[in-house]
Amino acid sequence: MITNLVTNIAVNLPSHVLLTSDTSSDEFILLIHGFGQTANSFSERIVEFLGDRPICAVQAPFPVLTSGRQIGYSWYAFDRETNTFQIPITTGVDFLQQTLEHFRVADKIRKVIGYSQGGYMAPFIGLRLPHVKQVIGINSRFKDEDLSGSKISFRIDAIHGANDAIVEPEKARASHQKLIESGCVGTFTVLANSAHELSEPIGRAVTKTLSLV
Repeated sequence: MITNLVTNIAVNLPSHVLLTSDTSSDEFILLIHGFGQTANSFSERIVEFLGDRPICAVQAPFPVLTSGRQIGYSWYAFDRETNTFQIPITTGVDFLQQTLEHFRVADKIRKVIGYSQGGYMAPFIGLRLPHVKQVIGINSRFKDEDLSGSKISFRIDAIHGANDAIVEPEKARASHQKLIESGCVGTFTVLANSAHELSEPIGRAVTKTLSLV
């Protein structure tokens, strides 16, 4: 007889954090990278669109091998074939929250920018942090089905490439609209000539959207 057993085991995982200012700064933008990226790769691509705002970028805990045979990182594990989470989003959110608290910047995060997988994470960590004013998701979908009923006090803005073949823009728009109908405030921006990428137009849209708060 074969028996499958499942339990949760507490382990220590390394946490890599990138700061562009020391922790004495009063405010930070939290950057949450996408699947297969690193804290450094995402930060290097988007920092030019953030002006001189201090940023805090945390690297996800789970290493993955990308199509280019490079090591990237993931916040959670989702099986597209079975439509189930092998590692839930809450695991990534817990890791992120504990990392921010360890480095004593949790209460200094004012804005959150998440790309792709990081965009799915963004509103959930926003709800865990005390002073977040704005969440921006790039080429991602806000999980309205899990956020409904939550007391979201921050702006929730979305930026999406019209040619995104990974996360369908219309599904992302529909989810965002449900949050707006539930009382959230925010915009949904679609960029005609962008795909699932951090393109120059998307970067400029980030700059514009940050100015709304």
